[in-house]
Amino acid sequence: MWKKILFNGGLNTAKDPRDLTNQVSDVSGMQFTQDGIIEPNGALVAPTGVTGTISGKAVKGYGLFVFGSDWDMDHEAHDSDTTNNGGKAVFHDTAHDLADGDRLFHCWCTETTYNGHKTVVNKTANTYETGDNFVDASTGTYVKMFGRTNTANEKYIASADADADAEIDIMPVSDNLFHPGMIDVGTTTGMKAVFYYVDGALRVCDANFGSGNSRKWFGYIKRNNFYTSFSGGVVTAAYQDPLDAWYSLDAAIVAPTRGVFGEYLDDQAANDAAATGTNLKANVATAFSYFESEFDDAVYIACSGTDLKARMITAWVDAQNITTVDLAGADTWQNDTYEIYPPVGCGFNVHVDITAADGTWTAQTIECASSFIYDGVQESELYVMDGRVEIVADDIVVIKVLTTKSYNERVSGGRIYYREYDTQDEWKLLADIDFVLGARKVLSNSYKGWAVNNYTGTGDAPSQSYLCVTAITHASEPAATYASLTGYGVDETSMAANYKSVTILNRRAWIANVQVDDVAGNSIIYGDRIMYSPVNLFDTFPSSYYLDVGINDGDEFTALQGYNDRILAFKSETLYIINVAQGSDTGWFLEDTRPHLGVEIPAATFKTDIGIVWVNKNGCYFYDGNKIHNLIEDSAGKKIINAATWNSTITADSIIGYDPIRKQILVLSDCDANIGTTYIFDFATKTWSHTVSDVDFVQYAGDLMTNFTILNNELIIGRYTD
Repeated sequence: MWKKILFNGGLNTAKDPRDLTNQVSDVSGMQFTQDGIIEPNGALVAPTGVTGTISGKAVKGYGLFVFGSDWDMDHEAHDSDTTNNGGKAVFHDTAHDLADGDRLFHCWCTETTYNGHKTVVNKTANTYETGDNFVDASTGTYVKMFGRTNTANEKYIASADADADAEIDIMPVSDNLFHPGMIDVGTTTGMKAVFYYVDGALRVCDANFGSGNSRKWFGYIKRNNFYTSFSGGVVTAAYQDPLDAWYSLDAAIVAPTRGVFGEYLDDQAANDAAATGTNLKANVATAFSYFESEFDDAVYIACSGTDLKARMITAWVDAQNITTVDLAGADTWQNDTYEIYPPVGCGFNVHVDITAADGTWTAQTIECASSFIYDGVQESELYVMDGRVEIVADDIVVIKVLTTKSYNERVSGGRIYYREYDTQDEWKLLADIDFVLGARKVLSNSYKGWAVNNYTGTGDAPSQSYLCVTAITHASEPAATYASLTGYGVDETSMAANYKSVTILNRRAWIANVQVDDVAGNSIIYGDRIMYSPVNLFDTFPSSYYLDVGINDGDEFTALQGYNDRILAFKSETLYIINVAQGSDTGWFLEDTRPHLGVEIPAATFKTDIGIVWVNKNGCYFYDGNKIHNLIEDSAGKKIINAATWNSTITADSIIGYDPIRKQILVLSDCDANIGTTYIFDFATKTWSHTVSDVDFVQYAGDLMTNFTILNNELIIGRYTD
């Protein structure tokens, strides 16, 4: 009598074949997705709508990432070779209308030194001059770095090129073409690129900690800086610094590096012959007392309000005199009103007026510090500014903030703080600065708008780049402090870290196996450390925000995944599950420690819509948010896949992915050039199948594979062929 066998149990290599009922002991290239149906595994094909070729070579198991944006990135080809016009590079385009200030990205020029970000500085008809020194560049293309809201949304594929310099190539999926070198990570080869994407920006770090590489941020910025009049929520005058483009910038949240404060940064020069075209003599003998080292660096700018000229300060002479570049002509500093501005984009100068009135300040000598605000929310460490101001009891303090544009595009403002000089008192807020709206004394106040000063510069002193906010008045001492506003103190030794793995959970970035600088600036690697960002501050990693787990156990963290308020922290041998459901670290705890469940590389783990999956020599595991399941065992704990076979098949380079359409796990035994067995687990039927013949991945033996990722619900992987 014929017996119907459904084979709906899939592959079972652990039992004796004679004991199998609805399973098979060996099958290659076939899978069991429905009862009674056996179908081919299929083969790798290009993702839907994507045929573009990866232009660089990643490190095995690393380097592929997908993200989405509301901003597009147009790709165009220009009409003719780049040419020379007075030492500037010029290209032509008759089909597209660009404008001064548009950011471009040149790609594939045969003279590679010309590839990279460019800005249109002069448009004549269909000829566009960029602000770069000319090099002999042949035909290439450019990417229009500006964009627009894309109602269909754009998907991007990021692919690491670690074979030469460390770069990230970007493909807009609708464009179907990789644009090489869009993110320049550095110069050290062999980069292991790890990514995360949150709140509209991509971050990338080299997990190899290459000495010439640094963390990068890539995103679209649309912001109009420095409105010169803003009243009642209505813009009444033009802005001075529009931003509307893609930018590749450092991910680190860096403090200002320049800035001074004092009572004579906005004053009138002495009315005597000693004030010449190159010597600015102040009216007060101690006006420049504390600025010797800063002014001797020849980076600050003195501006004449009388002659409307800006000149570099070249030397500090004494407490009353500074040397500048010549005002030229018959102009001198004698009796001129003047302002002193900081170097371009490096920080703020703060002019202080002390008014004897009915204030409530206590008598004290104060010092000031400044910070930058990035992306509207992330505040840097403090830069202590040169200068001192003495306050008499009951005085009123009025400050003026002076800025010289343009700044790092991510910097959206800053803050000015004070404390009593030569103390360890808290730094208290004097001014909250917003590059769009102006400045205010407390966060609950309305802003005082920007005023632009149209000084004409020469040499390193730019023209029409000087803005200020006046009359920020404090009748009493402020209450808000740096610590209360940021949630961390000034005693943090560092705010940045490199890392080998990262995950996003509960509006924090979690990083593991970190490289940080100590107080002396020495780089230290903590293999047992997990660091985390404050909530919503995804590039900020204060040195005190860390968990040390499994210290001195002879192992180090290799991967992180977050799911259901848990951090799954993998070392190569051990898995740690950390419960972070509470909003504060005081409520976090180590929920479980599981030996033998670790992984070798981040690509051996994968986040799905139903939990976390990972693979090692002991099994293939699934964490559903409550329990860990070893998928090569049945519900009774008996092996489905022979343990010795699995152990010999899985390697240190094994990687895992999850197909959300088929609800299947895909395990690739080796992502290096020795591709062997591919295992497939079907969640619907709870069955295994595998491929050991010349189909699926085996046809790519000799190729290097990246990690798996998801594009438009399709599981994708990158491959590189020498």
